[in-house]
Amino acid sequence: MVHSQTELRTRIKGEVIPIELPQDDASSLGTFEEESDQAGFKAIPFRADAALIRELGERLVGAPHIALAELVKNAYDADATKCVIWLGPTRITVSDNGHGMTDDEFSSLWMTIGSTHKRARRYSSEFRRPVTGSKGVGRLAAQFLAHKLQMFTKSAAEENAVHVLVDWDQTAIADGLTEAKARYRKESASRIQFPDDSKTGTAVVLERLNQRWDADQVQDLGREIWKLNSPFPRFGAVASGRRADAFEIVFQSSLPGYDKQFASQMSAALENWDAKIDGELHREGDKSRSTVTITFADGDKYEETFSHPPLIAKANWQIRVYRLIGRQAGGISVYDAREYFKRFGVMLFDSGFRLPYYGTESDWLAIDRDHALRLSQSRLLPAHLQEDRGLNDLPQQGRLIGVVSVDTGNERAEATEKQRGTNDYLQILVTRDRLVANDTFLSLRNAVRQSLDFYATRQRAREAKKDLFERAIEPPIASLHRIERLVQQVADRFPFDEYAANLKHEFRYFDAGIEQQQRADNAARALLGPLAAAGMAALAMEHENRREIITGREIVLRLREALTGDLSGDLGEAVEDLDKWIDRLEASRRVFAPLLEEDGREQAGRLKIRGVLREVAKSLKVLMPRVEIDILVPPSMYLPPATYAEWHALFQNVLTNAGNAMLDVAKPRIGITAHSEGSRYRIHVNDIGVGIELSTQRKMFEPFGREQRISEERAALGLGGMGLGLTIVRMIADQRGCSARFTQPEDGWNTTFELEWTADDNENANL
Repeated sequence: MVHSQTELRTRIKGEVIPIELPQDDASSLGTFEEESDQAGFKAIPFRADAALIRELGERLVGAPHIALAELVKNAYDADATKCVIWLGPTRITVSDNGHGMTDDEFSSLWMTIGSTHKRARRYSSEFRRPVTGSKGVGRLAAQFLAHKLQMFTKSAAEENAVHVLVDWDQTAIADGLTEAKARYRKESASRIQFPDDSKTGTAVVLERLNQRWDADQVQDLGREIWKLNSPFPRFGAVASGRRADAFEIVFQSSLPGYDKQFASQMSAALENWDAKIDGELHREGDKSRSTVTITFADGDKYEETFSHPPLIAKANWQIRVYRLIGRQAGGISVYDAREYFKRFGVMLFDSGFRLPYYGTESDWLAIDRDHALRLSQSRLLPAHLQEDRGLNDLPQQGRLIGVVSVDTGNERAEATEKQRGTNDYLQILVTRDRLVANDTFLSLRNAVRQSLDFYATRQRAREAKKDLFERAIEPPIASLHRIERLVQQVADRFPFDEYAANLKHEFRYFDAGIEQQQRADNAARALLGPLAAAGMAALAMEHENRREIITGREIVLRLREALTGDLSGDLGEAVEDLDKWIDRLEASRRVFAPLLEEDGREQAGRLKIRGVLREVAKSLKVLMPRVEIDILVPPSMYLPPATYAEWHALFQNVLTNAGNAMLDVAKPRIGITAHSEGSRYRIHVNDIGVGIELSTQRKMFEPFGREQRISEERAALGLGGMGLGLTIVRMIADQRGCSARFTQPEDGWNTTFELEWTADDNENANL
């Protein structure tokens, strides 16, 4: 027997579920022909309701999986808690443990095709479930699926069952629909076994099938009825009796692989979790401990142990968090998934029986309450697990399905003397729908809620890390305006508070300074369009160069073969010069290497300073062959998070700027150092060029700002020359939280460029 969500049941109950071989629950019945030969069956005509023509026109039954789903919906509407589908090569059985039908109900309702009694009733009689099969076409579904039908139904109102036989081929040749007949008789209910040994229910047996079922149709069936299925096999089984939430669909088949296909589709929504929270609470001497493990769908895992009062002997839980946005697994719609999850939440089970008070309606974990209060910090987590706005990621109840498992009988037996004296242990109220709200229950609730808070803070930390590594830093003006609105709210709330008034006043001056800086930033951003166009042209040219290099290599090879080894003449020298030129052209391509690799352009991360600088120096060697570059950087120091292309572009511009400043130097040299002071990190790029006036450096970082002290003839030998290099350096540095400037030159150097930033020492130490 295949159940959906076996994993959850196994984890919660800690037991191994035996696998039962598929079995037809109606196997005690003979074939249609064998039963038809027996005496006692009476003929009864079908009657057609006036709504039949309209319903047939809508073609409600158009596919096998839809037709079979109609029979399952009938079981749900009959307040069944279990429906078993058995699929064989020539026979289908759908049996349930619902109310069944009396003789009169069969005659007046089932025999009226297109009956609207469900539409008028709207809710089921016992559980008040919204009826799903409101069209009255269940009989048409049976006719669509097979040539012959048997139905065995038993109601609590009658001692005997009703056994029905319908040959749809015979009804088709009747003079009219009202002349078509089914045969039925009263029989002992012992002839058939309904699910869970119920004394009431209905079994529909279809023979001589009209379709040959395949795995895809089985999957379609699961997609059609999964919403009716309860999330756990024993969900809804409560000590106080049957419950509306309990409806388990079990699919069995003698056709290989079909049962697994169905189970996979039925559990698709539940398996599409974003995170899983596993918790176990147990007493150890004079204290209790809970171990909580958070497993995210992407593989991230966190585990923590918490201490609690020594009140609970043992409890465990598993809670799954769902995102319910975007495309869902198994072709399930987001709307259906949301409606399904709203019904459940985190439920409490005592010895395998659900306590119905605990779920989304009661908010027993105070999730909706804390959302309404807009709490941002957890009251249950220690300081080292708190995160800024940590509870902003606390999932709402509609995104949770989980089970908390306790055993009140064991808790009573394991209670300490003090607990027995105060009656303070887990125990059921007389109403048997909830636990006594004592300190022990409060400890259980806090432990479960603490695990949810732990998930929320871990998710917040993950999002913060994602912001740091992948998302662009928010412009200062946007942050300022948001803070300014908060200050205004405080000033409005406390109009006579001197500090609030002073803070509001100071923000006006701060705002003016930020706007001035924004104007300068906008001038720099205006260059992005032309730079992007130039970059695209450069990339296109680089790809074209690559093809030309390949062609050039082939030409050199053919020339050498034509010269038959004699390379001593002018033509031979020309071939060697061409070969060397191709080598230089190929080396120059390294300048564009970071832009050509997708990972280098798009994936942000922490990169080692020395490694990046070595790659930049290597790529510039062909363009600055005379410049000696010394890199004296500790191997364990890292740059702030950014893409490789960003850091490559920044340092390429800085080194090129230094190289241009040394065009008149006989032996040009660049020295690069890096050091830290507490949380402050600095990189210095030194050169022996013409130097700059520090008072003019602001202009140098502006678009087209230049300070050139070398001759125009020598400047023509340099790279760039458009006055954009340092502008690009400043833009990248600002984007990644760094300051870029020229500073007082170090001893022995004429110019020192400085890149500075603040970093988390602990994070850097762990890299």
